[in-house]
Amino acid sequence: MKLFTTIRDSAAAAGRAFVRLLGWLLRPLFGSISWNAPPWAQWLGGRAGALAVTVKARPLHALLALLVVVAIGAGGVWTWTWWQARPKPVEVAVSVENPARTPIENEDEADRGPRLLLVKFAQSVAPLSMAEKEVPSGIRITPPLEGKWKWTDEQQLEFQPKEDWPVGSEHEITFDQSVLASHIRLASYSIKFQTPAFVATVSRSQFYQDPTNPTLKKAVFDLNFTQPVNTAELEKRIELKLAGQSEGIWGVGRERTKFTVSYDKLKLNAYVHSENLATPQEDSSIELKVEKGLVSARAGKPFEAAISQTVRVPGLASLAVTQLGVNVAQTAKNEPEQIITATLSASTLEKDIKGATSAWLLPVHHPKTKAEDRKAAHRWGNVKDISEDVLKEASKLDLELISGEREHSEAHAFKYQAPVGRYLYVQVERGLKSFGGYTLAKRMQKVVQVPPFPAQLNILGQGALLAMSGEKKVAILVRDLPGVKMEMGRILPGQLQHLVTQSEGNFDQPQFVGGIGMDNLSERFEKKIPLPRLKQGKAHYEALNLGDYLKKDGADKRGIFLLRVQGYDPKLDRKPVKNEDEEPGDPDEAEGESAQGRQDQIEPSEREDFRLLLVTDLGILVKRSLDGSQDVFVQSIATGLPVAGAEVEVIGKNGQTLFTQVTTPPAAPSSPSWRTSIANARR
Repeated sequence: MKLFTTIRDSAAAAGRAFVRLLGWLLRPLFGSISWNAPPWAQWLGGRAGALAVTVKARPLHALLALLVVVAIGAGGVWTWTWWQARPKPVEVAVSVENPARTPIENEDEADRGPRLLLVKFAQSVAPLSMAEKEVPSGIRITPPLEGKWKWTDEQQLEFQPKEDWPVGSEHEITFDQSVLASHIRLASYSIKFQTPAFVATVSRSQFYQDPTNPTLKKAVFDLNFTQPVNTAELEKRIELKLAGQSEGIWGVGRERTKFTVSYDKLKLNAYVHSENLATPQEDSSIELKVEKGLVSARAGKPFEAAISQTVRVPGLASLAVTQLGVNVAQTAKNEPEQIITATLSASTLEKDIKGATSAWLLPVHHPKTKAEDRKAAHRWGNVKDISEDVLKEASKLDLELISGEREHSEAHAFKYQAPVGRYLYVQVERGLKSFGGYTLAKRMQKVVQVPPFPAQLNILGQGALLAMSGEKKVAILVRDLPGVKMEMGRILPGQLQHLVTQSEGNFDQPQFVGGIGMDNLSERFEKKIPLPRLKQGKAHYEALNLGDYLKKDGADKRGIFLLRVQGYDPKLDRKPVKNEDEEPGDPDEAEGESAQGRQDQIEPSEREDFRLLLVTDLGILVKRSLDGSQDVFVQSIATGLPVAGAEVEVIGKNGQTLFTQVTTPPAAPSSPSWRTSIANARR
């Protein structure tokens, strides 16, 4: 009794103290305010007072009630914990992959059938007795579809429909417990899937001009469908509208562009061609619209989206030069050529573009620069700086048009000659007409810098055989490199099998795979060859003599070798000079070459070439008979005569390359046998 009274009095005192403190804190801000409790607070206060009176009057009953409430709460917590701790049955999740559309366009007839529906389970659920067998019953599809169910493994079912899937429909699969192992319980015994929908898209749109008749111009739209299209429904929904055509009044006088539609064999693609279009004065456009509701030839759910696509119709003054620049091209003889390229928005005749295109080699210094200030070359860049005074000091270039396959084309190229690093002023004069009658309304002009010739390093020839009786020299072509580093590596006879198993491609230039390379397979020889400084773009031919290496240590070396040539800079091998006055200078620039010409050169080591060489005096010929057997013939390259008593061992085959090892009999009883590795490049 005293305990409850003490608790009640303490709580009341604490509440009054809190209210007084709150009032004292808020009085400076709001002043003295009288406050009445809201009805709900007054009701709660009344109930609390009544409860206190009851507790005071019947303390034992109140204590008993409190114990009952605590017991009920504790029992509820224990019951929830017990329920959560109970063992639960394992429920297996199930998922479905919607079938893909049937590829009826495939050429392979066996691959044109409907695609499978796959149902996957999170773990093994199939009965052991049904492994990889058809399921006769226990699985229903709603709406029904005819076909066969089959277990492909313990976790996957597949359904092969008898007919092609209906278009864009939804179905529900329901499983009976008899289909599954007895101990399996699914999280859900039904699952839904969607069949392939009918979808229409614009795969390509273009303004087309006939390459032989420039007056024939039209817009072409290619439509693609996932299912064969209902052609009648499609043509009813197509509309072509040229910009500016009238809508009429309430549909009267409405203007539209006529069109024709063609189809491929399977009706999976439609090609909409507009009627012949007149050339407008200004750029215009034509729009294709296909109303929503388009359906497949097999009916089903319609395509619910509308299609819209616009094509630009160029006007009379729409000819434009889309690209104008300089480049370096490689001829069939590995010779570089300086070219100017011009790409236009429409096809133009070669004689017309030749007459409209001009180029000038700009002076090294600006004409307005005083002679005493002409130390560095002027960097031309802005076409506004090209005045009549500049062109008087410039040199007009002789441009040679490179003829194309057709008399008219969008892309044209001109050959020219100019020092590397100098600047050119190139222009295409306005008034140029295209093959279709379009005109270049504004002169196209541009300032460009002559690019450097690309560095080049190639092993000449295509052969991979080096005869011991020959000169043992390999020719290389070098252009714009200060030096060449030659590496010669021999594949050790005991490592030849790695070349068979760890490489692919051609015999002369194999590609190594599996993390193995020539560093793992060969003994190496290296030689550096400085080259003379030549005029930019001029080719230099060097003959690499391999005889010194092949006769190294007094013994002829033969077998399979890897020859690699790589550019290098001899400056890297120079010793540092202590006296700055004695610092060696670079060789003089070649005549006619600008100092700007070498500023964009690549690192010499980035240019390399390699060749796999067979050094031998033995040649083999492999002949395959009709019965599949093979005969190997061995002859001497030096004499051309057969080698009697030669033993041939086939090491392996890589693609069309047959690797063999040949052992020849000794020339005399006391001399060693001639054993070498040989590969026949093509059988």
